[in-house]
Amino acid sequence: MRVNLPVTNEEMKVPAGRKIISVTDTEGIITDCNDIFIEMSGFSREELIGQNHNIIRHPDMPPEAFALMWDTLKQGKPFMAIVKNRRKNGGFYWVDAFVSPIMVDGKIVAYESVRVQPDPADVARADALYKKINAKKRLTPLFKIPKVSTNIFILSALASAVSAAFLPLASAAVAIGGGALAMYIKEKEQTSVYKELKAILPSVYAHPVGILTYTDDDINLGALRLELKAAQAYVRTIFSRVDQAIGFVKDISHKSFELSDQTSKDMGVQSERTSSIAESTASMSQNLDLLQTNVVSTANFALEANTMAEDTAKLAIDSKDALNRINESSVKIEESVSEVSIQAQKIDSMLESIKDIAKKTNLLALNAAIEAARAGELGRGFAVVADEVHALSRKTDSYAQEINDVVQTLVTNSKSAVDMSKKGREIANEGADKVTASADLLNRICNNIKEISEMTNSMAETLRLQTDNAQTIKEDVAEVSSLSEDCSERSRQSNSSISRLQIITKNLGDMLLRFEHDYYK
Repeated sequence: MRVNLPVTNEEMKVPAGRKIISVTDTEGIITDCNDIFIEMSGFSREELIGQNHNIIRHPDMPPEAFALMWDTLKQGKPFMAIVKNRRKNGGFYWVDAFVSPIMVDGKIVAYESVRVQPDPADVARADALYKKINAKKRLTPLFKIPKVSTNIFILSALASAVSAAFLPLASAAVAIGGGALAMYIKEKEQTSVYKELKAILPSVYAHPVGILTYTDDDINLGALRLELKAAQAYVRTIFSRVDQAIGFVKDISHKSFELSDQTSKDMGVQSERTSSIAESTASMSQNLDLLQTNVVSTANFALEANTMAEDTAKLAIDSKDALNRINESSVKIEESVSEVSIQAQKIDSMLESIKDIAKKTNLLALNAAIEAARAGELGRGFAVVADEVHALSRKTDSYAQEINDVVQTLVTNSKSAVDMSKKGREIANEGADKVTASADLLNRICNNIKEISEMTNSMAETLRLQTDNAQTIKEDVAEVSSLSEDCSERSRQSNSSISRLQIITKNLGDMLLRFEHDYYK
């Protein structure tokens, strides 16, 4: 058996009029409890739910009491006892507990315990009894037969109590208490009264240990008192369940109204969002038509631009070839001009030589004049001068011939350069024409590209609008989806509440059937 320690002598009283309620599954695992149970136990709801109910078992409680409880409950019968529970801090509290099975279709599905503030006398008896059981002492109650007059007095009082507690049985009880009991003045007559009262009272719980706990009377009267207490506890449990059910129905009704109201509002929003989606879809359809037209036009312009680009590429290649030929001609012209420059340099050099020869010739002529003036005596010197003049003359002729050759070469090269220049101009003109054609095509391509650019801008704007519409639709769809999920969740909550309500209604129905069976057997 589970032993919860430590324990202290600090007692907490159950508030008068409060009911401690908890529900467990068939294995004793707590599935639900009310706030007063949390307050009295000292545990939080999270610490209690999912734990075995013996989490609050006090070590002073004998294991035999719980064995008796489970044996009784598994038979589908309620159990009643004065119980000492342990609080989380080690303290304790006494309760008058009534535990009953919850039946569905004749099967036990759970157990409910309803505990109230116990009578101090019952607590004292229970405490003494449990100490004896724990000490393994023999229980020796004195079930003596009291005097006749005393029995009659007690039976009269008991009959009055029965009539007050159970209105349907009032007439019978009053008859017994008012007149019939006075006639039973013998022991066997008393026994008959006990039997008759026992037959009238519902058989809820009448275990001998319970008799020892709840009464000091003899076994017959004690059994009757215990039956009456058990019946009152049973009725209290029924009222508790009915009260819970009423509260639950009120809560469901309130929540259902809120869910219905919110669902109605959400449906209105959904309707608005659906209209917005329809408008956005229509706008998107128009924009898509315009976009399709622009795409077709753009494709045509792009195709034409592609053709022009191919033609321009060919012209560019031809222009490149022409320019290459111009370049080659330019190179040849450059070579020819360079050759002319070289020949010109040679001519310049030759002219310098001619100038030098001229100077020398002048000097020789001057010398010849001088020598001639001397005549005779200097004849030989004049001859030498004449020879020099003659040699210079030959050189001059030679240079003149060379100059002539150079000039001819210059003329030839110049002619070649002119021819090449003409050819270069022709090629350049051809290249210029092709470049002009390329420029025209490029202009047309530019125009097409401009058109494509404008259409692209238009398509971009259309796409932007489509994006905005798509975003709006996305947001509306998301909101509609969210609202749908909310509605679905509320529907699930409603279904869950309805299912729970059906279960509670079924449980109440089963409980009332058992109540009717027990009380009107």
